[in-house]
Amino acid sequence: MLRKKFKYILLMVILIGQTLHMLQAQNCNYTIVGKVFDEHDKEPLLYAEIFIKELNKGAISDSTGNYIIENVCVGNYVLVCMHVGCDPVEKKISVTKNINVNFVLEHHTEELLNIEVSAKRMEEAISQQKVTLSEIDKAKQSGKTLGDALKEISGVSTISSGNTIVKPIIHGLYGNRILTMNNGVRQEDQQWGNEHAPNIDPFASEKISVIKGAAAIQYGSDALGGVILLEQEEVTHKFSGGINIIGNTNGRGGTISANVKGLLGTRNNWSYKVQGTLKRSGDVQAPEYILSNTGVAEQNAAAFLQYKSWNKGVKFHYSIFNTNIGILRASHIGNTTDLNNALVSNEPYYIQPFTYTIEGPRQAIAHHIFKTEYYYRLKNGGKLTSQYALQFNNRKEFDVRRGGRSETPALNLALQTHTADVVFQTATHENKLHHKVGVSALYQNNYNVPGTGFRPILPNYNSATAGVFFLESYKKNKWELEAGARYDVKFIATALRQRNNTTLNENFIFHNAALSFGALWNINEHLVLKSNLGSAYRPPNVIELLSDGVHQSAAAIEVGDINLKSEQSVKWITTLSTSTAQKKLNIEVSPYTNFIANYIFLQPEDAPRLTIRGAFPVFSYKQTNALISGVDFDAKYDIVRYLNFTHRTSFLYGRDISKNEDLIYMPPVNFSNTITLQSGKLKGIENLYFSINHIAVLTQQWYPEGVDFTNPPLGYQILNAYAGIDIPFKEQSITIIIQGENILNIAYRDYLNRFRYYADNMGRNFSIKIKYQFSHNPKNKQL
Repeated sequence: MLRKKFKYILLMVILIGQTLHMLQAQNCNYTIVGKVFDEHDKEPLLYAEIFIKELNKGAISDSTGNYIIENVCVGNYVLVCMHVGCDPVEKKISVTKNINVNFVLEHHTEELLNIEVSAKRMEEAISQQKVTLSEIDKAKQSGKTLGDALKEISGVSTISSGNTIVKPIIHGLYGNRILTMNNGVRQEDQQWGNEHAPNIDPFASEKISVIKGAAAIQYGSDALGGVILLEQEEVTHKFSGGINIIGNTNGRGGTISANVKGLLGTRNNWSYKVQGTLKRSGDVQAPEYILSNTGVAEQNAAAFLQYKSWNKGVKFHYSIFNTNIGILRASHIGNTTDLNNALVSNEPYYIQPFTYTIEGPRQAIAHHIFKTEYYYRLKNGGKLTSQYALQFNNRKEFDVRRGGRSETPALNLALQTHTADVVFQTATHENKLHHKVGVSALYQNNYNVPGTGFRPILPNYNSATAGVFFLESYKKNKWELEAGARYDVKFIATALRQRNNTTLNENFIFHNAALSFGALWNINEHLVLKSNLGSAYRPPNVIELLSDGVHQSAAAIEVGDINLKSEQSVKWITTLSTSTAQKKLNIEVSPYTNFIANYIFLQPEDAPRLTIRGAFPVFSYKQTNALISGVDFDAKYDIVRYLNFTHRTSFLYGRDISKNEDLIYMPPVNFSNTITLQSGKLKGIENLYFSINHIAVLTQQWYPEGVDFTNPPLGYQILNAYAGIDIPFKEQSITIIIQGENILNIAYRDYLNRFRYYADNMGRNFSIKIKYQFSHNPKNKQL
């Protein structure tokens, strides 16, 4: 009986306890408020995230550092406060009434890379297709030109003058329509010539990306076809560095590049990097003969010093690029008969034994960049960035000259460029709406250095450009939207020397505007759609307006047109990215269409011109309305574990809609297929892989009849092979790559090689690449 009563009493106690708990739990009207401070300056922190760990419920601090969490039930919880650049702070709380909880957070300078995540949202067009070279692709293309490295990206091809002068093409556009941002600086290096390769050392940048859409809003004129971004990575170790050693059989050349970098100061606020590259190669060889005078010698260096804290920072950067490039000797012909014979011959008229000597015709170029950048974070969360850069480019082009004058340049240009940018960016509405506004200015002076003995192909000139832009982006749930506008004015003043030794001054002024609208839709975790409709513009440059004479490195006469107008482009590009549930298959499709009003192009004239220096083909700058459409297709399929297949297709069609005919010098359809066998982590080995790559370039079927000197060459197929291994040990690693290109030694001529009129492309080449990296942090702490 007693036991039975005890059971009833126990049951009653349990029921009363549960009732009290339920009554207590029903009170969910309590509020947690507080403020978040920076430990160093006691200033309030905005956009800090405060949440209750057990409830997954929280708030974001406002511009005064205050936060509020409402409708909290009675209970014991852990309250967490997080902010980029800070260690999370946890506090145990007991909620039985409204309470106040403040947080004090400490920022770590070495973790400021995370702080930039929000700021960088506005640095990139979210709806544009941006592709970054993978580490494996960068390693395979190391030691090559920037243009050659970018060919790993679908939609990117090259226009070249032999193997040493290579310029990238993005969706059929090249030259001044492609803007290169070299570590935040707009590269200005006489890029108007198709035979003027970018004066850039790819080893100086850890990250190389391509924006395929028109990106004039952010970057201004010359971004008609796209943007190439070369960027530095943040320094994260007390001391680190590496060395790359490359050897090639074709050309019997090699490259060595080394760098050291590290953090300085007690709080690691300071960082530095020093880098240098040496490159040397002799005459390269086609499958059947030597391509005489195609050697290259290069010496480059770069350094930066940076101070970075939470609210301010400054960076100094300097680089120098020096190169001496041989121009195929067979491209310079003595008379019209020899020129006509060369156009129909199967081999060049000038062939000599292999040598490292670089003689005329050749280019000698020095390019300097000095940049200083400063940023300051405002208390309301905004960021103000200012930048000034000075560039100096000296381009010398040497011809084949008699009387011991071969070392006197036939063209000697000195270009000085000043650029200044001020940008303000901030975010509102809980970091969903981003604003960015900026102003930019550019001033150039181009000077023909006397003493060449020739009338220069372009006049001396001064040029000034000023622009203003704004960008807005908004993110909500699965959608991201963006819009922007830009306005620029450009002024050019020239002093044109006439054949009768009189001087004619010509002034030009161009007004241009651009708009952009885009959206990104994360449909689900396996399907993403982004689309961008943007306009862009490019004023004609001086060479297009006023050129008249022999362009030495092009081995051609170029004639400008003083009546050219600004190119105006409207481009629509859409990218659909999808993957299967297990991500075994990944596909990306990017169709695009680009209408360009007043499209400027070089058109071959009917007959070559004979001068006292020989016979040269003549090219004139023309203008028309053009439509360029195409599609890029990328797919990767994991066949089985460690074995995958990748495919890349680029299809493009260019039409002169004014003349109702095909455009000249458009990239033909091309395919790339790669099978890679790749191991996982093995004992003492991080990665081991072997790849076979097949490239097929079809014969260009779409070209204007009777305009070019010869019909497009036949299409070709080449086979490449790569084998690589990564060996890590302690805080060091060694990567070894052995690769063979055109291993079947196929003789072919590429349609977009300007020297295809005279010789075949380079033949088989084997290379070995060794990369050694090291890093050191006290107590092995990754900063």
